[in-house]
Amino acid sequence: MYDDETRTSDDHFGIVINVGLDGMATYNPVSMFFYDIDMATWTLENVVFVATDTHGSKINSNPITFTVVGLQFLITPPEDTTISEDGRAVFTGIGLPGKTVSVTIAGNTVNNTVIGEDSTWSLGIPASRIDGSATPVFKYGGNEFESASITVSGSGGEGMGMGSIIVIVLVLLAVIAGLVYFFVEIEDEEDEQLDGTSEAKQGSEEVEDTYSWAKEAGITEEPETEPESRLQKHDDHPGWLWDLDNEEWVPDPDHSDA
Repeated sequence: MYDDETRTSDDHFGIVINVGLDGMATYNPVSMFFYDIDMATWTLENVVFVATDTHGSKINSNPITFTVVGLQFLITPPEDTTISEDGRAVFTGIGLPGKTVSVTIAGNTVNNTVIGEDSTWSLGIPASRIDGSATPVFKYGGNEFESASITVSGSGGEGMGMGSIIVIVLVLLAVIAGLVYFFVEIEDEEDEQLDGTSEAKQGSEEVEDTYSWAKEAGITEEPETEPESRLQKHDDHPGWLWDLDNEEWVPDPDHSDA
């Protein structure tokens, strides 16, 4: 392994890269963890191999870069997210081998598994742990990840739940009560109008009945009321009348001294 003395980035190349007797070079990125925990430094750039023959002749290879990319945790939901009441929803994905993946619903752990050496994992969620519909939450490496919601066929997830039915019934009762009140108000108003019409008619009939005797006697005009006299008698002043309009005493023509 060639070590360029002008730079320090290749000082660990000869330690972390192993060349077997068959001439195959292998590099395990985890070995860099003992020197630097930052995964960004685990990529080895411009690695140069030195080949030596039996006569001591040497030749350098072209620079080679070992690129290290962190394995990302992935979740693949099932193709059909609606399962039967006795079925299972199977989720799959990839992750770091040996790590544990667990799934929870509403905070309760439902199932868990260990990621295999090929970085794949598979996890089933039984329908018995789902109430209608639910969104599973997966835990991996101290972090939480949500995936697609699962619905159990024939449960409240497809149709209306009891809460929805109660709300609909209450709304219908309120509408019916409003209609009943509306019709009662209309009937009351009609009754009031009919009562008013009857009273007016009855009052008109009473007025007509008041002058029915005059019609029978052949009198077509209503009798005029006699206006109140402007001359008033007083016992204290016999023979005299008080004139209200002129405010003075006038002789009483009907008075007799006898």
